[in-house]
Amino acid sequence: MKNAKTGLYSAIIAGISTAIFAVSMLKESMSLISFGICMALSWSYTILTCAFAAEADEDHKAFAYAGLSFACLYAVFIQLVYFTQLTTVNQAAASEEVIHALTYTPGSWMFALDLLGYAVMAVSTFFVGLTIQPISRTDRWLKAMLKLHGLFAICLVMPMFSLFDNAGNDSLNQVGVIVLEIWCLYFIPMMVLAAKHFNESGKSVQNSDKGL
Repeated sequence: MKNAKTGLYSAIIAGISTAIFAVSMLKESMSLISFGICMALSWSYTILTCAFAAEADEDHKAFAYAGLSFACLYAVFIQLVYFTQLTTVNQAAASEEVIHALTYTPGSWMFALDLLGYAVMAVSTFFVGLTIQPISRTDRWLKAMLKLHGLFAICLVMPMFSLFDNAGNDSLNQVGVIVLEIWCLYFIPMMVLAAKHFNESGKSVQNSDKGL
């Protein structure tokens, strides 16, 4: 029961965090908010994978642990990128050259690490999807969306092909925002399904306990 509640609450927080992130991207003045909310998203998603791992059956434990391991890697990269923006960069706590190198902009080192983080997250969702044994329509949709989200792992190769060399190009920045907004529109419903999954799981456990 407690595992189900943990999954429910972490999915809700992850969904809300993603929604706030989607809104914050539309205004440059909210960039610090978007950095902070992405950190909260990484924490909640990692806890969510713990809940999925806790309910996985023995035949799917390896997939569950793989999903959790990649979630932890994702969280580490995201914390590194956004904590740097909120501290060193925001406070200008280094030389101008260092600040320039650490500032999150398309084509920068921090931008590449961010893409790496979300590519690893995509791998995590794929493995988590493999652990779900559908018993309802919600589960079937959730399983499919988690596995399909694995395609976002393509983020890994984007920086390797210099797709963001024109870091100062406004049109490139706009394309990046549009892509992220599309990702948010995909990820939020996935978290809604995850919350519904754990809500139903908690109710079934509660009903079985009453039956005893």
